[in-house]
Amino acid sequence: MPLSDVLTLRRTCRNFLPKPIKLQELSDLLYYTGGILFTNSTRFFGRVAKKAAPSPGGRHATELYPVINNCEGLERGIYHYCQKHHSLHLLSKMDDIKSFLGEALYGQDYFLDASVTVFYTSVIDRIKWKYKGARIYRLMHYETAHYAQNFLLAGTAHNLGVFTTAAFNESLVESKLGIDGVHEVAMYVTGAGQKDEIGPYARAGIEVSENVPADFKIALPKPLSSTSEQRLLG
Repeated sequence: MPLSDVLTLRRTCRNFLPKPIKLQELSDLLYYTGGILFTNSTRFFGRVAKKAAPSPGGRHATELYPVINNCEGLERGIYHYCQKHHSLHLLSKMDDIKSFLGEALYGQDYFLDASVTVFYTSVIDRIKWKYKGARIYRLMHYETAHYAQNFLLAGTAHNLGVFTTAAFNESLVESKLGIDGVHEVAMYVTGAGQKDEIGPYARAGIEVSENVPADFKIALPKPLSSTSEQRLLG
């Protein structure tokens, strides 16, 4: 799907069908959200990871905990996504996912049929290794938002319904994830699943703004022809 279509079609979905997503779709969601594309050496800070999402100082303090409700080939439960090996580790099986999510998301029942709900955390000491002072808390939020946006766009590209919410019970979530809420804290929530086009929260008849021409496509700018031209443009 062209980038322009992904950006204009991204919507918060509040109606999900109780149908599974494919394992490959989940794999793509996690990889383009927090997977490592490559690593490279830096002058002062050793070898750092590079991802589809930017990170302050390349620290990548964000961790992903997918709660799987309905995905082909996977048991229901709480997982941790290992970014280094692009793999999932089952932390705890959970037959009654909806009960947990209902309490964790403060009763936002329109998200309970999503196939996967991802809880984002931030490992504070990882970002404190480079940055000092209160600024680190601002940087944590920036990074988490970059990750979450990639999740929403990747899900939209797969024609899945996607959502994000900051209304969740941090203490309950941290307890279930086995983190202390001090050195690693819960930050954000996104989710994805099969869209229900006629559910109670559906918004039928929405059209893309006429300000976006029907034939408009995102294109990269033409490369600069010379080093002198580059210097001129800064």
